[in-house]
Amino acid sequence: MDTIIYTIIIGVYFGMNIWLVASGLTLIFGMLGVLNFAHGSIYMMGAFLGYTFATICGHSFWMGLLIGPLAVAGIGAAIEFFFLRRVYDLDITYQLLMTYAFILILDNIFKIIYGSLYVSVSVPIEGGIAVANRFVPAYYFFIIAVGCLVALVLWVLLKKTSFGRRLRAAAFNREMSGSVGINVPQLFTLIFAIGSWMAALAGAMTAPIQTISSGMGTAIIISSFIVAVIGGLGSLLGAFLGAVIIGLINSFGILWVGEFSAALPYLAMIFILLAKPSGLFGTAEDT
Repeated sequence: MDTIIYTIIIGVYFGMNIWLVASGLTLIFGMLGVLNFAHGSIYMMGAFLGYTFATICGHSFWMGLLIGPLAVAGIGAAIEFFFLRRVYDLDITYQLLMTYAFILILDNIFKIIYGSLYVSVSVPIEGGIAVANRFVPAYYFFIIAVGCLVALVLWVLLKKTSFGRRLRAAAFNREMSGSVGINVPQLFTLIFAIGSWMAALAGAMTAPIQTISSGMGTAIIISSFIVAVIGGLGSLLGAFLGAVIIGLINSFGILWVGEFSAALPYLAMIFILLAKPSGLFGTAEDT
């Protein structure tokens, strides 16, 4: 029983880390209709800029965590303003090609700036918390708490505020929303910036427990797409539950089947899509 409780906590921690990336990916797709392949590179930028600003501010992780994601949000807003809004009304192939191009551009820019070396950040919250006769790193609970807080804030923002109502209206019908005075382009830029901030926040928070490199976004974007597809593309609730499911599958998979656990998230996605092609909380489109 002690092992099961410990494995559940580790799974939830891993799931919250994926959720912070997948939430931004899902928000951008749900509101803007853009499948952002470059979201993993934005996650990578968050890790690097968090590290950079932490170093500049006297090796203060917390300053890096504050400033780094905000800087990435600004970069994300610029990408949306100057590039993505030009392809909203084009075939989705153009969106995919453009965001894939940004993977190559951003990864190589950061490789030029930081080189091919791996960098790391010291863990800001040391020690462990005793749970079921095991010690879980206290920093894991911090990541779990931040993931849950982000989920709560997103729900309030989208469901309980006038901003959320305007945003849902713009996502549903851009032309009609614009005709009643909603500044749709401005809203979309803001949403892309928020989604980028979420990915960057995850990257900056992961830096103390994972080495930072220019290719670190590849693995997380694959996991994030799996989570988004399982939950239903565009559904934040689905992405949250999907992230927890994948986190637990990974955690228990490592415990029970070892190295074969890497295949389990893909199998879970296949089974869920066979049972419900639109995902757990997705809406099937009429054909």
